[in-house]
Amino acid sequence: DDDDDSQSTGAKMKIIDSEGTVGICTSIAADNNGVYLSYYDGSNADLKFARSTDNGATWLNENMKIVDSDNGVGTESSIAVDGANIYISYRDLSNGNLKFAKSVNSGSTWLASNIKVVDATDDVGTGTSLAVIGSNIYIAYLDQTNYNLKFTKSTDSGATWPAAAIKTVDSAGN
Repeated sequence: DDDDDSQSTGAKMKIIDSEGTVGICTSIAADNNGVYLSYYDGSNADLKFARSTDNGATWLNENMKIVDSDNGVGTESSIAVDGANIYISYRDLSNGNLKFAKSVNSGSTWLASNIKVVDATDDVGTGTSLAVIGSNIYIAYLDQTNYNLKFTKSTDSGATWPAAAIKTVDSAGN
């Protein structure tokens, strides 16, 4: 097939999204129900999401969503899945904030009410890494202003992100 590049194993590479400069800062998660991607759309400055329900064999347009389009958001994302809940942490380029988004229906919809600013102190949110265990969500990230490694957590599935939960893990420099 001339449309797909084949590797020696017979695996085929799939084009998921080709509308402009997309696929920047991609993160991947998977479970028994599918494969999930978060990524930055550089052409439109949006955080995007894609889902495959057949282990990556197909990527349907109706399963590709804009998660956040608030003026330069979505770089350096991290994605996690827990049942029907999809969680994404990411950087807001317009102000350097660390943000969080949640979908409760496997990524079919991303409500603005489920987008939260987690940390807005200076230039933070670089290099996010996200983990989920039950209703506890953990995010590690770089405070780029002070070059500190930070950590925060939500204990209510991301509904709130208390400032007191933000901890500096390492402040030894770069």
